Amino acid sequence: MRRFTVNIVGAGTDYNPNSNVQHIIPFSPLGHMWFEFDDGQTRGFAFAEERVIDYDHQTYADTEYSKEYWVSETQYQRLIDYANNPDDYGFELAWNESNNCVDYIWKGLEQIGLNDSKFEGDRLPMNNRDNLEVLPDTFSNDYDEDGITNTIDNDIDGDGTNNSEDSSPFGPDADNDGNPDQFDDDDDGDLIPDTVDDFMDPDLGGGGETGGGATGGGTTGGGTTGGGTTGGGTTGGGTTGGGTT
Repeated sequence: MRRFTVNIVGAGTDYNPNSNVQHIIPFSPLGHMWFEFDDGQTRGFAFAEERVIDYDHQTYADTEYSKEYWVSETQYQRLIDYANNPDDYGFELAWNESNNCVDYIWKGLEQIGLNDSKFEGDRLPMNNRDNLEVLPDTFSNDYDEDGITNTIDNDIDGDGTNNSEDSSPFGPDADNDGNPDQFDDDDDGDLIPDTVDDFMDPDLGGGGETGGGATGGGTTGGGTTGGGTTGGGTTGGGTTGGGTT
């Protein structure tokens, strides 16, 4: 899955004074919307220049609203292609009241199946927040990209578990807590965050080295720490416990 973000600033938002972009007035009169991709690149439609620009992230002093979405690689690449070449998808590169940065965003969402109603958005960018909030955070017509669309795929995430028995059909869920691994801070449910170094949480998937290997009954539980170097070796019953010390 790939991530992209829709960013919004409202009317009156100050332009970044440190930006190299020159403006006639120091703030945005109506606000603005633009795409941000997971590599940090941005794309938006500039009304004054009537073209796609890639520096919105530098133009504004603050971003007032951001909404992340996760889509398949196929959808992600299609959105990037649209963002760079919107005229190939029917978006006219000429600014007017009904063809602006808001329309640019919703037309892009339409290309990847997130706007099947062809909604063109509210005229003021900030007024689109509620509409963006109701869209699914994670969306893919073919989540596991196996050639079978979600509507008829009995195993949407391709993890080998039928949707009816899968607590998390929209993504692998190692600890079966209903939170897909890609969003789960503790994939294996051992209460040790995945961000902790593997030395502390070496399995990161459940039932591996922690459950009965290195930690549970190996290196830590009954090996080096539990009954080896620490428990009954150098510390427990060796040098410290019953040896030199």
